[in-house]
Amino acid sequence: SAALKSIATTSHGGVNPSANLKSSFSFMTSDSNIYPLVSAKSHVFAENAAFCDRYILAQEGKLPHIVHIRYGGGCGGGGKSTGIWLLNILKKLQCEVFVTDSHYARQSGDERVYELYPRLAGSESTELLKQFRIVHSEGWSSHGDVSWSLVE
Repeated sequence: SAALKSIATTSHGGVNPSANLKSSFSFMTSDSNIYPLVSAKSHVFAENAAFCDRYILAQEGKLPHIVHIRYGGGCGGGGKSTGIWLLNILKKLQCEVFVTDSHYARQSGDERVYELYPRLAGSESTELLKQFRIVHSEGWSSHGDVSWSLVE
């Protein structure tokens, strides 16, 4: 779509900081006014921490559901980050449901996220999560159980 033409990606899949996402994405409220929507006509492959810090948090975006499963693998991820920083911003994003495989052992990539994006740093606490469902790993990938939690 024409709106996405201004988005350029770097060779490592990150979002080009010069890309004007404010004109490409708009955060709006749905008719039910329960959750905001990110409107776009396509998918964007971006480095998660950079995209979250520079665009979603910067525009005070809201993500009611976040899925954190097999973070850091595939698409060039190399498994150097667990995405533990997500625990620090669930409330900022007004996340209501967090789906996770609970692989949170901090790695070198997680340390680098905090160096580059201090706004994503925090206590890495799971105390806000109230689990309401578990999908056992043998039922889908043997990677680890996946839990669904309300963020309180």
